[in-house]
Amino acid sequence: MAGLVTTLKPGQSLAAGDYFAGPWRDFQHLRLAPGQREEFVADNVELAAFVISGSGAGAIGDDSVPLREGVSLTVGLGSRVAVTAGQEGLDVFVTRLDVAADPR
Repeated sequence: MAGLVTTLKPGQSLAAGDYFAGPWRDFQHLRLAPGQREEFVADNVELAAFVISGSGAGAIGDDSVPLREGVSLTVGLGSRVAVTAGQEGLDVFVTRLDVAADPR
């Protein structure tokens, strides 16, 4: 396929392998309700989450960063980040990428 033009509605995901030859595994559009928590776990992938709208916080252990429109989080292999939506909720676009493990 030469290209793809689509819109992901909240709650939808798209398997990337049907459209891309690169390391992308999937794309997902998440809408978190106020106070809702989602944990991003990168056990065998890496991922990036882009805040489309709303606000909240991303936390690794005791460290926390504010999230707002235009902010992105990257989660490296073996990491996990907890995201909690603020008062107006949080709209997030997530892409997961396959990672080749280093054989060393």
